[in-house]
Amino acid sequence: MKKIAMISAALSLLTAGCTTSVCRHYETDAVTGSSGRPAVAVVKGMNCGYFLFYWIPLWSGTPHRPNENEWDLWMNQVRERDIRRMLNQRASLLGADDVDDLKIRETSRGWWTLWIVWRRTISGSGIAVRDPRLHKEKKTGKKRLFPGLRTGSDPSEKPSK
Repeated sequence: MKKIAMISAALSLLTAGCTTSVCRHYETDAVTGSSGRPAVAVVKGMNCGYFLFYWIPLWSGTPHRPNENEWDLWMNQVRERDIRRMLNQRASLLGADDVDDLKIRETSRGWWTLWIVWRRTISGSGIAVRDPRLHKEKKTGKKRLFPGLRTGSDPSEKPSK
């Protein structure tokens, strides 16, 4: 009976979903953050990992390179500061200065392995906002899809040196 329990725990551990970090964004219009600054996008992120007896990290997704399907062994990357860093990185790629209205949720599950191996997940969402005093945009009449990314296809853009 003990062998069957260990085999089923190992199989469920190996086949039980994600162990990576994911970060996405959704374009938004006419939304402002709680600070009153205009929104660039809504950013969402998630990271999960597996822990022995809830406290000893086995492996977890890496928040430093989300969406890359990478993981770290023997490191606890399922923390609030890591999800904040992941969301701030995504917001800065979109040309935002900060993340407002940040909501973080942490869940844990371990009953399926008799509380030996735990799966811990942390997820967060927020509104990526820009400070209009720092960014003086030209009024060209067209809206950029990603304000922070320069493609070089716009003739009004100055080439970076």
